[in-house]
Amino acid sequence: MLGRRLKAASLALILSGASLGYGMVCRRLALVHLLFSPPFRELRQLLLMLLAALLLMAVVGGLVTVLLRSLSAVSLAFGLSALALLGGCGLHWHTAGLSLLYVLAGLACALLTQDQLEQRLRFSVQPVAGNWRWVTVVLLLLAVASFYFGFAEHVRDSGLIVPTKAVNDLAGDVAAEIVDGTPLSQFAALRREAIEQVQRVLVGRLGNLINRIERYVPPLAAVIVFVLLSVVTWLLWWVPMPILHVLFALLLALHVAEVATETVEAKRLVLT
Repeated sequence: MLGRRLKAASLALILSGASLGYGMVCRRLALVHLLFSPPFRELRQLLLMLLAALLLMAVVGGLVTVLLRSLSAVSLAFGLSALALLGGCGLHWHTAGLSLLYVLAGLACALLTQDQLEQRLRFSVQPVAGNWRWVTVVLLLLAVASFYFGFAEHVRDSGLIVPTKAVNDLAGDVAAEIVDGTPLSQFAALRREAIEQVQRVLVGRLGNLINRIERYVPPLAAVIVFVLLSVVTWLLWWVPMPILHVLFALLLALHVAEVATETVEAKRLVLT
């Protein structure tokens, strides 16, 4: 009995460690808007870290939902995991609410998985991966919420970051097209001065337009990020299954877990 409790506690701690790492990635996502500039190397690295953290959460969460059979043990494991999430991403009202939703989703995933496994004659990891996808949606919401609130706070305090050189170059090209369609294009000095004046007008109008729409940019960007991450994770939902296959086989080989044969009493209606 003591050995089982130690193993259950170890699984809960591993899940908490994975949750802490995922929360720390979410905290970095609050500043990801500062990486929206070429060559996007740091942005790619951060997104890869997010996908790796999601994969780790799926694998460890799969172990917990299968091996922890009692409701109290599963509740304790996901409760500690939620506290680790909060420790990693920071305590805010949105992180607290989504962490609570994560606990509920984890419990539902565990109950559904165990119920489906009991209905099978042989063990399979497919119900684990299928049910965990709902927990992944909550984790993605946590990541996107961190990105949104960090981006929105920056826009509210400092305004939208716009590359000045790119705006000036674009306005200069448009101004040249406008001036070249007028008689001023025949005189070099007048053409250059006209282009500069039109460019200043275009930059000013573009700045006013950005000031009017900048508050709508963070929610729009958050929706786009959530959709893209959802598509990627949906395409990669099968990845944890072979990893779980290997881990369960390793646990059996190390005698950490065992295959239990259960006799089920079935009732049939037959002729007397």
